[in-house]
Amino acid sequence: MGRGRAVWQHLTALVGIPLLAATVLAGSLTGRGVGDLQDARSAQEQLRTSEQVDAVRRAVDAELLPTLVLRIAQDRVLARRAGLEQPDGRDTGRATLLSRAPSDLERARAATDRAIAGVGQQEAAVAVGVAADQLFALRADTDRGLHGLGALADDFRYVSDVLVVAEREASVEAAATGLSRRSAPAVADVERLVGLSTSATRQLPAALVATVLTGEDRDAALRRWRAASGDLEHLDDPEQEPLVAALATGTHDALHSPAAQALAGGLSSGWALDPTSPGHLGGVELLALRPLSADRDADLAVLVGRAHGLAEAATAADAEAAASSLRLTGVLCLLALLGGTWATVAAARSLAAALRRLGRDARELQEGALLDRPASGPRELRDVARALRTASRGLHRVREQVEAVARGDLGRAVELPAVPGPLGGAVHASVTSLVAAVRARDALRAELAHRADHDPLTGLRDRAAAEAALEAQVERSRRTGEQVAVFFVDLDGFKAVNDGCGHAAGDVLLRAVAGRLRDGVREEDLVGRLGGDEFVVVMADISVEDALAVAERLVELVARPVRVPVGGDERERTVGASIGVALQRAGSVAAPALLTRADTAAYRAKAAGRGRVVLFDEALRAEVAREEERARDLPRALAAGEVLAEWEPQVLAQGRVVTGHRARPVWHRPAERGGAVGTAELVRCAEATGLGRAVGRALLAQAAEVLREAPRGGACVVVALTDRHAADPAVLDDVTEVLEATGRPGAARDLYVEVGERALADPDVVAHLHVLRALGVPVGVVVDGLTPLRDLPGAPVDVVVLSQDLVRDDPRQQRVARLVAGASAAAGVLVSAEGVVTEEQAARLVGLGTLCLSGPLVALTRPGALLLS
Repeated sequence: MGRGRAVWQHLTALVGIPLLAATVLAGSLTGRGVGDLQDARSAQEQLRTSEQVDAVRRAVDAELLPTLVLRIAQDRVLARRAGLEQPDGRDTGRATLLSRAPSDLERARAATDRAIAGVGQQEAAVAVGVAADQLFALRADTDRGLHGLGALADDFRYVSDVLVVAEREASVEAAATGLSRRSAPAVADVERLVGLSTSATRQLPAALVATVLTGEDRDAALRRWRAASGDLEHLDDPEQEPLVAALATGTHDALHSPAAQALAGGLSSGWALDPTSPGHLGGVELLALRPLSADRDADLAVLVGRAHGLAEAATAADAEAAASSLRLTGVLCLLALLGGTWATVAAARSLAAALRRLGRDARELQEGALLDRPASGPRELRDVARALRTASRGLHRVREQVEAVARGDLGRAVELPAVPGPLGGAVHASVTSLVAAVRARDALRAELAHRADHDPLTGLRDRAAAEAALEAQVERSRRTGEQVAVFFVDLDGFKAVNDGCGHAAGDVLLRAVAGRLRDGVREEDLVGRLGGDEFVVVMADISVEDALAVAERLVELVARPVRVPVGGDERERTVGASIGVALQRAGSVAAPALLTRADTAAYRAKAAGRGRVVLFDEALRAEVAREEERARDLPRALAAGEVLAEWEPQVLAQGRVVTGHRARPVWHRPAERGGAVGTAELVRCAEATGLGRAVGRALLAQAAEVLREAPRGGACVVVALTDRHAADPAVLDDVTEVLEATGRPGAARDLYVEVGERALADPDVVAHLHVLRALGVPVGVVVDGLTPLRDLPGAPVDVVVLSQDLVRDDPRQQRVARLVAGASAAAGVLVSAEGVVTEEQAARLVGLGTLCLSGPLVALTRPGALLLS
């Protein structure tokens, strides 16, 4: 085997190549610096070109107005359109213009000629030369009267556009050179202010041409005037202030000077040139604006000049910076090459000596010698020497790891640091992989166990797990004697959010509610999701008072707004919570019965107006028992005719004239069976027992009797259908039988049917209501603000009835009532209200546009016999 090359040779190659690369890089940096310098100087030249072209463009635009004025004064027809001469020949300013306009035009042309003569940039001279040739030809044609007024204005605008294009090309080329952060905003300001000046100089001429021309020529001139005015408004947007701070004040002053404000108040108004507007501007008024326009144009010209000056100063500073950077780069590159060469030679000599010592140590170690001399040389070589001394200690550590694996002490094996080198790394990696596999298996088991009894959406215990935990808690209370509380949480208004905003929004809302429920209870308490929008909370060792306080806090937490996704955006949505609380001590109530009691209490909370907490106490237990007894007795009562309608008058909100009667079903139950049952309890009992249709048929039959006995064209009757009855296809036959039973045509107009707001979520109910409306039966819906307002226009509804909840003196309910009334009016649906108690409520409802009222304020209900009498 050969001896190989010396270390210094390798180092020379190792360092020489980077030095060569550094030399190439230095050349590249120098070339880049030269390019930056050339770009900066090129940007300066382009800005000078832009400035000189803009001066000519402003002169051409300024020459147009006196040219137009002279032509109008010379043409009697145009002068009369401009109001300079009356139809009877009386002079109202034409003679004055004829005497002054030629000298004004001469001065304007002289100013243009001076601007053209002042062009010194070669690129500017080319563009200006083309425009000047067209301008001189246009002047000659104008003096001979060869152009009409509209064509004259178009030709001048064409010459100006040629200069605008040249000016923008110069600005674009200046920006394309790669401007610095200092120069780029300045060049952008030049472009913006030139555009502002161009629109300003063209505004008044376009308005003057539009005033004296007719037909398509006037329409074209109006479009140009509107374009110029619109550009001025857009360029005056406060959000588009000049990027260079030095121009911000000047821009504001120029656009808000007295002259500019006067022009903006008159000339830029949308009605300024509309002859039908009282304050429109005629030719005389527009000619009177010339001094103001000239002042504004002069202010903008000064501002454009300042912008050019700032931009040129910025590019000059860029050029100077590029030159300085170029010089500094050259010096630094030269110093780097010299220093690198010297450092290479010195490092090579030092490193060669250190490597010779290290090689001697390695040979001694191979022979079995113990190395104890201190390490020397560069840091890396000292590290190698120390590694040789620690090799034996590393082998001992490998033995320790192998022994730990053998005896199953995996934790100890992972805790030991890895031995440097391939062997130590392989052993440590093997041990780490083994421990990781065991831990991953345990984590997977835990995850599968969690998924088996937790809701995937909210992370809470699912129904089965929650019921099992409740069962265990009740069993433990039987041993310990502690009290257990169960909260049944039913969300209010969740369906409206889920249907109106989408299921994604509903999922976000459910996760937020779940988090708030967890945050609102103790760490050891159970929170679970029973399904849909129903949750359960189980708390142990808690008093009645504390349980009710926690429930109230949960109601408050749930009611806070939640941001949910709606159509690609996020909106705040709010739901409420109705909570039923049931408690038991020492296992006195089984877990299923305890959950049922909490559910019953939650139902009472929702029926009482939502957002409430109801405790399942002895009073509620007795009420549930009474309801069960009523449910068993209701079929008998229907057969015996004990369910009768009592009629509540409905009057016009203004005038209080009776327009109809609302049927309120009352169960006239014998006293020995518990006494009379009111409307709300009867409807709830009928729905629970599936007898909603039977009650509805009884009401419809009594409504038919009232309609049959009432005079034709008299007041209407309103019958409320339960949700199940409205969803039953038989409801169509029931209503048809009532109409036939009245025995007179047109009875459909006097029979109103009402459904609850929730019924509209059932497609079958909506379909049945459409059929009833086709039969001529008006349909009303009693709302409490849960239905999305956007669904109202498509619903089969003629009347929206504000429920008693929305009529109450509650600011929140009043806001909902205003929204519902406004949406109903927009959809062309009438509004009425029930449960009105006070005159203040009636007055407020009248203000909302409510047509009819009913309730204790109007009159008490009356039996059907009394109504017929």
